[in-house]
Amino acid sequence: MILERLARFNLPKRFGSLASKSKIAVSDLATGTDGELVTWDASGDPTVVAVGASTHVLTSNGAGAAPTFQAPAGAHVLIEAQDISSGQAAVDFESSIDSTYDDYLLIISGCTIVEDDQHLTIVIGTGGTPTYQTGSVYNWAVGAAVAGGATVSTNASDTSICITHQDAGQALGNAANESFSGTIYMHRPADAVFTEFTFNCGYFRAVDGAYVATHGGGAYVATTAVTALRIIAEGGNIDGGKFALYGIKS
Repeated sequence: MILERLARFNLPKRFGSLASKSKIAVSDLATGTDGELVTWDASGDPTVVAVGASTHVLTSNGAGAAPTFQAPAGAHVLIEAQDISSGQAAVDFESSIDSTYDDYLLIISGCTIVEDDQHLTIVIGTGGTPTYQTGSVYNWAVGAAVAGGATVSTNASDTSICITHQDAGQALGNAANESFSGTIYMHRPADAVFTEFTFNCGYFRAVDGAYVATHGGGAYVATTAVTALRIIAEGGNIDGGKFALYGIKS
């Protein structure tokens, strides 16, 4: 209030300097927006830092620039979590996959299926609706450690990216306590490049319940921006598990 009165009479700055040393009650401050912070711009004039999004942190932009709220670099920011408890054909993530983050991480915990011996696969969506791409636009390779040794399966032109071992009987089982867990990284989905995936997973296979550990990767071999991510059990339904998608900013 004191500073406002000084400004009204256009008094010299030295008077403003003296007035700024006076105690000003919080109740005397001008009204503002919840979440904004007071700062000074490059000209030394008072201004505010705009409200940030949930989970963003106040970040310095260097000398001569006001700070801003931004997603923390390298941090995992939860975008969406789904807890599946009944049968459904797919688990979809259709929001906030854009240029906000450079990479995305999907964590799957305890995924179970209705029908036995089903492969889990990745399909991506494009556009705002989105449109899920089911043509032969995927290239993938999976290495698996299984009972009796290790093996590799690949496909250079598939309709999805397989994240389980492809041989007969080596897919996910549906017996009691048989489930799938793993981590899947999606890289640069908003850029005009092939969107790549890397993953590490483990599950109990259908043929005898033995554990299978997979490590692999794949790509959507088109340069259209990816806006959605889908996990499906080929030929069956997913009826349990926790799915959490995180954004990672470099």
